[in-house]
Amino acid sequence: MNFGNLCLGCMNPKGNHQECRTCGYVEGTPQVFPCLAPGTVLANRYLIGRHLRMTGEGVTYIALDHKTGRRVDIREYLPQSISTRRPGNDAVVVREKAGAVYKDYLADFIDVSKAVSRLGDSTAIVPLINIFESNNTAYAVYEHVEGKTLTELVRRAKRLTWEEAGPLFAPILGSLASAHALGLVHFGISPESIIMTHSGRLVLTDFGIPDARIAETELKSQIYDGFAALEQYSLDARKGKWTDVYSISAVMLFALTGKRPPDALARVRDPRLNVSSDLAEAIPTHVISAIANGLQVHSENRTSSLDELRSELYGSSVPRAAAAPVRREPQPAPPARDAEMRREAYPSAQSDAAPGFGAKFMGTVKDLGGRIGGYISDRRTRRADDQRSDKDDGSTPWYMNLSQWQYALLSTSLTIVVLGILAVIVFLSVRSDITGKDSGDRTLEIVYLQSDSDVSSDSGTMTTVPNLVGQTWGAELEGKYFDDIQILVLGKEFSDDYAEGVIMKQNISPDTEIRSGTPVGVTISKGSAMCTVPDIIGNTVGEAHSKLDAAGLMMGKQTEEYSDSYPAGTIIRLNNGASVGSRMQRDSAVDVVVSLGPEG
Repeated sequence: MNFGNLCLGCMNPKGNHQECRTCGYVEGTPQVFPCLAPGTVLANRYLIGRHLRMTGEGVTYIALDHKTGRRVDIREYLPQSISTRRPGNDAVVVREKAGAVYKDYLADFIDVSKAVSRLGDSTAIVPLINIFESNNTAYAVYEHVEGKTLTELVRRAKRLTWEEAGPLFAPILGSLASAHALGLVHFGISPESIIMTHSGRLVLTDFGIPDARIAETELKSQIYDGFAALEQYSLDARKGKWTDVYSISAVMLFALTGKRPPDALARVRDPRLNVSSDLAEAIPTHVISAIANGLQVHSENRTSSLDELRSELYGSSVPRAAAAPVRREPQPAPPARDAEMRREAYPSAQSDAAPGFGAKFMGTVKDLGGRIGGYISDRRTRRADDQRSDKDDGSTPWYMNLSQWQYALLSTSLTIVVLGILAVIVFLSVRSDITGKDSGDRTLEIVYLQSDSDVSSDSGTMTTVPNLVGQTWGAELEGKYFDDIQILVLGKEFSDDYAEGVIMKQNISPDTEIRSGTPVGVTISKGSAMCTVPDIIGNTVGEAHSKLDAAGLMMGKQTEEYSDSYPAGTIIRLNNGASVGSRMQRDSAVDVVVSLGPEG
């Protein structure tokens, strides 16, 4: 196949330029070994481009489906820990003594791919188009999705409000629950595997072999610290759909706070998750409770299913008490039953709300009084016993000979001294509040504050929405407003008033005051709905395909006939009424007749 001036980095026409003006890919850039070379054709249908990423189970490539003319992502089973390639040969070679393991994981790869295909056109999971085997391996063809990862989205928006995040995550939770019903668990959910499409919805990508997301297996593990559950760090631990519950809860927490949670291994020692109070106040209580339940370190304490998590996040029923210590000041005391449940699970936490100073002080005094009273009572008993025995050899301590009123005086004096010490300690601890000085951030124990490398949570800056209509969409425009707003493409429409690639509408009017980082949706012009048919007579099929694609049309049905005037493989004429220079509806298919060369 000849695809002419197609860029193998993004599968868009690049003209005669060495460097693609769309993605920056330079023609002839070598592929990372052992990936397939750019330009390789699979199944006589898919043109392989540059590799997008490599994981423990294999490689993902950008590709072009020659049959439909659309871009796709192709995932190749190529676990480098147990297989490789020989230079100049596309066939996968299994490493010595790894044959049985390779076949087992190959079967897993195919099973996972088939399970994804059974999800059909799920609203929030990238569709799988085709599965086939070749080169001693297997390939899964997915629809190519344009957009930004959730990491990029949050980095720009600083964080999302629940009003923004709730509707975005609902379809993902529903689709993931459907996957779980088929026995398909993701094991690799993170902000990098969730994409915000240009249409403004979140989609989940990268289902894969479970062992590639678990430590201590034959595959190189791909574990996303902060989003992977504790059981993924051990081969023998019990895993299942509750593992995805942890990951998606961590992702939602990241979206709502702009901070990556600490990894599960660190939380074994300290399970608390701390968030500043002002941010916690902005998140609904039932959402915090639901996420806390989903983020329990040990799976037996965790929300067990996506349906249960969805119910706690979106249902009308009151969520069950969070198993992790969650404190908000101020908040009403929890019901007696919930408080009792919390005391049983966490003896150190007496209630949802931190006890006030008065309660602590009176509890201390009461305990102290009880101890002193018990001490006096014990001394009296022993003194009476000694008196009855009528034995005094001079070794009896002085306090054993005190009278009752002397004991009372001594105990009162000790109580006053102890209370005085407590008063000093309390005064020092609250002095900053009395003098108006801040003694530190009050925190709600739900999200751990990470390092400066994490996304900033400062979202108080306001900015003015610019007029984007009439500007050309591209990386340069996006970079121009990077620090002020996030531009999201809501869709593309035909327009006779705006050239292709120019912004024709925006969802927030110019000069509107918004919070910095707030997404501003735009609609991009696809140009006129009518296209001019280019001159492709005498061109090869590949050349004709590129010209039609550049003109906004597609290659249609190809019929063949003998010709003495045109070499084999070139276009003789157009079919079905189409002609060079005529106008056709954009994205229409142009049928052609291809030469077989001279007959005989």
